[in-house]
Amino acid sequence: MTSTLHDKTEMSSFLSGKFHHVDVDRIEKELLELWLQAENASESDEPAVTRACSITFILFTADANAEVDAGFLLEDITLKHPCRAILAMAIPAEQEHLEAWVTARCRMIPGKSAKQICCEQITVRWEGPGTRNLASVVSPLQLVDLPTWLWCQHKRPSKELLGPFFPFMERLVVDTAEFDDRLTYMFDLKDAYLRLKDGGALYDLNWRRLLPWRQTIAHAFEETNGLLELEDLDLVSSIVIGVSERTDAPPRGQSAQGLLLASWLASRLGWTFDSAKRNEDNDVDLKFKWSRKKINVSLKAVPLDTVAPGTVCFFAADFVGKEKSLVVMQKEGCPGLVAALMKRSEVHETLCMAEKTQSQLVVDVLDSPLTAELYKELLDIVCELCGALK
Repeated sequence: MTSTLHDKTEMSSFLSGKFHHVDVDRIEKELLELWLQAENASESDEPAVTRACSITFILFTADANAEVDAGFLLEDITLKHPCRAILAMAIPAEQEHLEAWVTARCRMIPGKSAKQICCEQITVRWEGPGTRNLASVVSPLQLVDLPTWLWCQHKRPSKELLGPFFPFMERLVVDTAEFDDRLTYMFDLKDAYLRLKDGGALYDLNWRRLLPWRQTIAHAFEETNGLLELEDLDLVSSIVIGVSERTDAPPRGQSAQGLLLASWLASRLGWTFDSAKRNEDNDVDLKFKWSRKKINVSLKAVPLDTVAPGTVCFFAADFVGKEKSLVVMQKEGCPGLVAALMKRSEVHETLCMAEKTQSQLVVDVLDSPLTAELYKELLDIVCELCGALK
């Protein structure tokens, strides 16, 4: 009886989201035993458990205090996409130490019968040099015949950190918004992209944030409902991209998101890179060439504390022979972006759409994991720009 009560308590604790410390060599066995206890629970007051899993999702971090924040992120993701979630922590240290914990992520299914869908989270914490030992523990934990995703939350996706994961990683998720202070990390990202195994894909949350901007700009040139003609794209003479900066910080205009938007325009319109520099106001001035014409693209700092620094919050394009600019921004009270033809002097303030959290963006990627060959082309352009700005 005592053993039965202990098993029930342990199983209930596991299903409630509490972590169980396990031997690293017994992770799979411990999970199997806990799931068997949950499935065999015969008490009427215990809701039925359905174990679900569609992918292996690894969240990789070097933050020693990441357990709480990472737990919330993984909870958001597993709520929509049940998976085997692995929090892989690589903490630089002189003394080597390895620990592991397991728990379940469950949600009740709406309806009369008490049923819950559950998946599992495994936390592996490695303290020591490099990540090879961590990867050797994580690799056998992949679920057979299901894709393996890795979300790199380290600010620098270097080959030294991610290299041991490349042999089994199929989908890599990053956020280049973290690169604003070190744009040269774009070169590490490009190298990581090239090292992904055949068929692998890269997803940048910062690129996903730009989707409303890309759609609004493109719609402005639609044949039926657009503000301009498609042929007007050949008349673009200059572009200003406003990027948010803190009001208590010096302006710099340096933004990975801004560079991605500029690179997207260059890629789609066939522009070739000419030069890049920072001007007296620390804004970034880019020059592109198309045929015999030069196009100026300026990344201008906009003091704005309501959104994260580096966020695109304003877009304006001038055209040869036209008095008004194409302006894309958010007006107060408008839930999305609007495009209009107006003079720059008519624009009095800029606002930005409500930002999505990182976990919401990851869920968006998992909802629609379409690979974008375009992004590789953009990485080449962005690296060229970053190289000129060093």
